[in-house]
Parts: sequence; C-alpha cells; structure tokens
Amino acid sequence: LFRDGIYNWGRIVTLFFFTYKLIIKSLRDQPASILQVLVDWTVRFVKELVAPWIVGKGGW
Repeated sequence: LFRDGIYNWGRIVTLFFFTYKLIIKSLRDQPASILQVLVDWTVRFVKELVAPWIVGKGGW
C-alpha cells in the first residue's frame, strides 16, 4: 500500500479499513494473540510513518 513511498488520505483510510477488516476476521477465526499483533503493527506503522506525513500536511 505504501511501498512506493507515496502517502495520501485515500491510502491512509484504506490502511485503517483493511486493518479493521483483518481484526474483525481474526476475532471470528483466529486466536486472540493475532489481534494484538495486528493492533501493535498498525499503531507502530502509523506512529513512525503515517503520523509524520499527517503533521507535515498540517494535521487532520
């Protein structure tokens, strides 16, 4: 989704939606441990890569 280094609002929304869908699926089909992995990865990714882009654009 971000491999090319291009960030935009559509991709950020897609990231959150995709993560949401994975979490819902994991709640139905997977052990609870995968849920924490998904949340931790998403939070770290947003904090390290997406948040600086958002700040650079003047915020939400």
